[in-house]
Amino acid sequence: MNQNEKINIGTLSGNDSVLEDDNTGSIKESVNRNSISDADSPLRVYTWPRETYGRELYGSRHPYLYGIHSALMEFGFEFPGGIVLDDHWLESNSANIDVLLVHWGIEHFWRGRGNGFVNQCRALIGIWQYFRHVKKHKIQFVWVVHDLQHHEGPGLVDRIGYRILASAADICVLHSQSARNSFVARYPLARNKCLVLDMGNYDSVYLKTLNRDTTRKQLVTKSGRRILIACGMIRPYKGLETAVAAMQHLSAEYHLVIAGPPLIPSYVEELRAQIGDRDSVTFLPRPLDEQEFADLHDVADCVLLPYHKITGSAALLAACTLSRGVVATDLPYFRDLLALEPDAGVLVPPGDAVKLAEGIRQYFTKPVEVRHAASRRIADRYPWESVLLPLVEKLRLNARMNHANTSTL
Repeated sequence: MNQNEKINIGTLSGNDSVLEDDNTGSIKESVNRNSISDADSPLRVYTWPRETYGRELYGSRHPYLYGIHSALMEFGFEFPGGIVLDDHWLESNSANIDVLLVHWGIEHFWRGRGNGFVNQCRALIGIWQYFRHVKKHKIQFVWVVHDLQHHEGPGLVDRIGYRILASAADICVLHSQSARNSFVARYPLARNKCLVLDMGNYDSVYLKTLNRDTTRKQLVTKSGRRILIACGMIRPYKGLETAVAAMQHLSAEYHLVIAGPPLIPSYVEELRAQIGDRDSVTFLPRPLDEQEFADLHDVADCVLLPYHKITGSAALLAACTLSRGVVATDLPYFRDLLALEPDAGVLVPPGDAVKLAEGIRQYFTKPVEVRHAASRRIADRYPWESVLLPLVEKLRLNARMNHANTSTL
């Protein structure tokens, strides 16, 4: 990809930790914070997307990006800016780039060239060439695999693009063993690149909540109701239509609040039509800042996660961080995390409104205080500074090796 065909991505916008390979157990690493030398020079990390991604969608910083990036900064990593997919930019700045860190939105790498199949195929060739140059300059490429495919349906070009990234990456970070197994099933040649890191909590992100009664009044809900919330980007894979349908099978003592950025306009209209004029649902299709997000969780008795599919979920760790129990669909990531503290939530089959309503009623058979305390105990297990230790050490080790190899040339 030459400079006249560039896609400027950057403008959008103390306990030991153990890593094991899958069933073989062949890879085992134990990393202690003390093993990270103060003599290591700062590693300069360029990212996709930038922090501005959160401000554009949410009106504030993105919680996940802020959490992981600020924790890496505690280890001395620096974040000068965003990735630019342009060979000239890479050649000009390669001496000042140590790591490329890619999270989500990778489809823009090729979809950003337009809707035409030929244009997107040309973009794929450019991306393949770009990452060859990345390797030539001994820049580490880390792909944090949040999704195994595009949520709204992958095409042929998307599948090829994902395969290129799996081949080009030096480290593929997965946030659960089940996600790693699914990733390796799709990309077996990337098996030895996989690093399973638990997702961290959001203690560094969310603000102190406001008065609960004030929040209830703003939501125009009747006192005494059990508040259910579903917060985050409004997208079809989250199964919000199932949550709305479940309200038909619950009594008037329950109230559902759906709130978040309206990413797919057609889906928002479908939900609006489904909700109609019923007063058991409050629909807020708009960005939420950190204060509003925290306030909604504070007023909630239960967080609903009725997803149809998921690879990993920041929404569950956010609920745990804010001490709120959940009713979630029985998907591997949710199942694995909730198994740590069974009182933290209830699992139900995906896409079944009747079963979801039954799960909500089951949730309230225990005091919500018990649910919330169990959920918070999950969050306490996962401070970012601890879960990131294996990645930090691997990046430092690779940097030392690259420096040693360069020095001998």
